[in-house]
Amino acid sequence: MNRETIKIDMNQLGTLIHSMPNNNGFRLTNQYNEDGSVDESSYEIERLTIEHIKEHNRRKDKFNVVCLMLREMAQRFCHKLEWDHYPPGTERNKLFGCIYYRWNDLIWCVVSVPIAEKELALGSAAEVGGRLADGVPTMVGSEDPKATMLGIPVDHFPLNNENTWNLEGR
Repeated sequence: MNRETIKIDMNQLGTLIHSMPNNNGFRLTNQYNEDGSVDESSYEIERLTIEHIKEHNRRKDKFNVVCLMLREMAQRFCHKLEWDHYPPGTERNKLFGCIYYRWNDLIWCVVSVPIAEKELALGSAAEVGGRLADGVPTMVGSEDPKATMLGIPVDHFPLNNENTWNLEGR
């Protein structure tokens, strides 16, 4: 995987997200100042492909939540879960994972926490007015279908196992 450290602001991050090709993504890792505080303008970026998602899919020690980033609730959920339970700058933050991924021309976020702490994700979803559904997003009528349902082409999110759920509204 390709790692590089760059300094970006939020506008540049948006450009990076929207310029990703389908079935590609990236993971941001916080960088720290000499005093140990989080440097909010510098991130290590690891570019990811579908192969990385397939590798992540084999892990059974993580609980994953797939979030459509167009939804305000998804942004609130990600922020709440990380800052309430895995604050940046702490050892616990190393247990929190966040991958941005482009699938079917939409931007998704996959948040990962230890499977033993699944209840923290369930609680955070409820606190922002959502719920976690057992299953992954499915595109009906997909242009690049991997399966059919009643003769209709469908495509399931590539990270698809029993430990991966979907954030949805109530």
